[in-house]
Amino acid sequence: MNEESVLLRNGKTIPAVGFGTGVVLRYSRNPLLFLRSRMRAVLSSIKHRRLSPGLKSDLYMERTVKQAIQMGYRLFDCGRIYGYSEVVVGRGVDASAKAREDFFLVTKVSDMDVVRHASPNDVRGNLMDSLRYLGTSYVDAYLLHWPHGDWIDIYRQMEDLHDEGLVHAIGVCNFTVAHFTELEKHARVMPMVCQLELHPFNTKKEIREYCKEHGIVVMAHTPTGRMCERIRQNKVLQELAHRHGKTIAQIILRWHYQNNVVPIVATQNPVHMRENLDVFDFSLSEEEMQMIEAQDEGYVILLGNGIDDPNYIYNL
Repeated sequence: MNEESVLLRNGKTIPAVGFGTGVVLRYSRNPLLFLRSRMRAVLSSIKHRRLSPGLKSDLYMERTVKQAIQMGYRLFDCGRIYGYSEVVVGRGVDASAKAREDFFLVTKVSDMDVVRHASPNDVRGNLMDSLRYLGTSYVDAYLLHWPHGDWIDIYRQMEDLHDEGLVHAIGVCNFTVAHFTELEKHARVMPMVCQLELHPFNTKKEIREYCKEHGIVVMAHTPTGRMCERIRQNKVLQELAHRHGKTIAQIILRWHYQNNVVPIVATQNPVHMRENLDVFDFSLSEEEMQMIEAQDEGYVILLGNGIDDPNYIYNL
C-alpha cells in the first residue's frame, strides 16, 4: 500500500479518499408529490438566501465532479438508485484529460433495480445501462446496494459479470456479519469491498474486524457524520484538531485511512474538497486512534433501509 491508496484482494489499488455524488435529479412519478418537494426546496432556498443542498446538487453536480477531478479525486461513487449520478460522473471523466485507467469507478445494483418495470429485469441489463451512462466498458467495483429481495441470486449474477471482466471487483453495501455468514454458503467469489455508514459515532467495529480477517476493504459513506453539530461540538475531536492543526473533518478522514477504510466524501464546497485530500502529511498515534474509537455510540444518521416509496423514480 502506498501513501494514498488501499490495496484490494485482486491486487488493484483504490484511491484512499473517494467522492460521492449522492442522488442527482431525484423525481417522482406522482406529480403532486414531486411539485410539493420542489416547492419546499425552493421556499427553503428563499428563506435561507442560499440554494438548498438538493437544488444545488441538481444544478451543479456535473460541474462539481469536473472540479473534483481537477483537484485530484480519482475514485467516484455512484449508483443506479442515485438518479443521474452515473451520467454526471461519466461526463466528468470523459471531459478530463485523464485516461480511463486513472479512475476507480464504483456503481451499484439492488433488487429495486431488477424488479421495477422501467428497468432491465436482470443484473446484466442494469450493468449495461450503468456502463452506457458512465461511458465506459467496465467498472472497477460493482456493489450490491442492499441485502433485499433475492439478493443471493443478484450476487450470483454479479459473480458472472466479474468472471467476464465487465466488473473488476464485486462487493456489497449495508451488510452485517450475519449477511456475510449467509453469503459464505453460496458465493464463489466473496466480496472485495463493503460500503456502509461509518464515522466516529458509529464505528461498526465488529463488521470492520470481519472484513479485515477476510480481506475485504471497507468503504465509508457518511464518513464525517455529515459534520453534524454533535460531531462539530465533540471535545475529543476538537482537541485532536487543535493538536494537529487540522480540521475535525481531516482528523476523522485520517482516522479512516489509518484503519484502512476508504471514506467517500460529498461536498460542493471547494475549500472542503481540497481539505479532504490533505490528510497525508500527519498521523494519529495509537492512543489518539483509540480516543476517536471511544466516541462510538451506535449513532445512525441515514435511517433508511433502502428506498420504499413507490412513487420515487430513482434512475433513468
